[in-house]
Amino acid sequence: MRRVKGVQTMVGRDSINRKRLVSVLLLLATALFVMSFVTSASAAPFTITGQVVSIARDGKILTVDSGMTKEHLVLALGDGAAIMSGKRTVPFNDLKVGDRVTVRYHQKSDGDYVAEDIVLVAAPMS
Repeated sequence: MRRVKGVQTMVGRDSINRKRLVSVLLLLATALFVMSFVTSASAAPFTITGQVVSIARDGKILTVDSGMTKEHLVLALGDGAAIMSGKRTVPFNDLKVGDRVTVRYHQKSDGDYVAEDIVLVAAPMS
């Protein structure tokens, strides 16, 4: 049986190309796996308690001042977000500037904040 040099060379190249392809696919799978954790981590909920300082009713956006920093947090009302006063659900239009609220929210990948739940906090009794 005679060996043909060109055939052996093609087989060797084919083996190297398969190894490269497998390496690239493994790298891609690893990158996607890591990105899924980064995406879910950025969507983790946070909580802020503070005073409503402004409301944009048309865009369902409110601004909350926690009193802890100089900056205010601007939040869009998320789809399906509940606004609670005691045990009853209230509409967004019932929120007023000056209301004290606790907001559970998350940050989207574009940097915007989205309110998941809002609870009106009763004013402390004097």
